[in-house]
Amino acid sequence: MQSKKKCSVDNCNNALFAHKFCVYHYKSLYLYPKMKSHSKLTQKKKDINEEYNNKRELFIESERNKHPERKIFCIFCGKEIDGDPSLHHGLGRDDSIMLDETYWFLSHNLCHVHEYHSMGWNRIWWWNDYINRLINLNKTEILEIEYKRMEK
Repeated sequence: MQSKKKCSVDNCNNALFAHKFCVYHYKSLYLYPKMKSHSKLTQKKKDINEEYNNKRELFIESERNKHPERKIFCIFCGKEIDGDPSLHHGLGRDDSIMLDETYWFLSHNLCHVHEYHSMGWNRIWWWNDYINRLINLNKTEILEIEYKRMEK
């Protein structure tokens, strides 16, 4: 039996998609940088991005300060995050809500980008725990979005 070809990124066991990468790494490492260089941002969007980057660092620091040992945890799987966290925007990244920290959640990049944004909810092992965390946080607006996702 012939083995399936895998992504060329170290420790990634996903199936090959294009240019020696899986779907996730193809988009994030190969495709996205090319698209980004061609896009022109308005001054308003540049200002929002700058404010976002500043607020993001302060938000991560404040989340670390909430725990006596400065630990932070993934909203998706619930496990501790080592290193730089990914930031999930529960209601999206539109200009009107991008800077609203009420809907910001820290996560592992793998849980956030590779699983949450790339897989169906029914294939994600932590999905029910994630929904329960949103219920406990009383994030009804986000729950509505997630329940609609589950109906599809």
